[in-house]
Amino acid sequence: MKIKKICLLPLLCVLALTSCKTKDNPTTSSSTDSTSSSSTDSTTPEESDTGSHSTTPSVVETQIELTSDVEEAFVGDTISLTVSVEGASLTVSDATIASLDSVKKTVVGLKPGTVTVTASKDGCLDANLVLTFKEKIVIPSVQKLEWEDATHYSESGTWGGGWGAPLESPVLTEYAEASDGKYVGNLVQGNKETLNFNASAEATFDIGFTFASTIADYSDFTDINMKDMNLGDYVDMTLNGKALDVSSLVLPGSTGQNYYNFVEVKLENVKVAKGKNSLELSVKGQQGPNLDYTTFYGNGALITLVEGEKGADYESKGSYTY
Repeated sequence: MKIKKICLLPLLCVLALTSCKTKDNPTTSSSTDSTSSSSTDSTTPEESDTGSHSTTPSVVETQIELTSDVEEAFVGDTISLTVSVEGASLTVSDATIASLDSVKKTVVGLKPGTVTVTASKDGCLDANLVLTFKEKIVIPSVQKLEWEDATHYSESGTWGGGWGAPLESPVLTEYAEASDGKYVGNLVQGNKETLNFNASAEATFDIGFTFASTIADYSDFTDINMKDMNLGDYVDMTLNGKALDVSSLVLPGSTGQNYYNFVEVKLENVKVAKGKNSLELSVKGQQGPNLDYTTFYGNGALITLVEGEKGADYESKGSYTY
């Protein structure tokens, strides 16, 4: 019998392990025991594949949350802050615009502008909050616009046409009792006066018109008085193209030689739009009233004048008397 020799070569196995980085487990290290080439190695195949691991815990930073009750306020107002992490420090980008109280967690506006408040703490992610402070607008309850600041329009390019009227100008001064010594007068059919203004918000006002009747009573030439003037019979008025009902407004007459009695008549609950508004008066009768000023009663919006264009043919008259 022949005996066949078999040579068994030791099998050397090398196990390679990989280190991984993840969001939750950024660093992982691995190690293995030295592998014996002996056929009597006690490590099982499953253990050889797995190896021995040690894990370094990841550091997860906490995101700070910084909020406020409002993000816009007026100068002088206080904004309250809320911070989600206890012990976070607070800073403000510009201490000349806003004053920060880190203990009370409040910010007070000192002047108009924008600041950034930052909350920070070691081991946490910072939080930023932008705050804006605006100039406080004090809206008066009574606001007045003068009709001499209106846009004057005449089909013929002149105003008046009546006895003694200054044809070149609708503005009369130092005559009667106009509020500032000026008023728009001697208006005739076809003349238009457009008073433009801006409103800071949509709002409702009672609007007063301080006008004077120009309807003369010639029954006694030694003492010419003014008769009552029903405004709706002599003018049409619109606000932003929408008709205003002035049919019930009556300008009382006056006694005294050619004396114009400026009296306020009022419309209630008139709505103005935010932004530009146009109040237009068109003379439809033979003549129109004398116009002094218009008053807005209420503080729902700030009213500011948009001064009208006078036109090349416009000339202000210094004084006018009979």
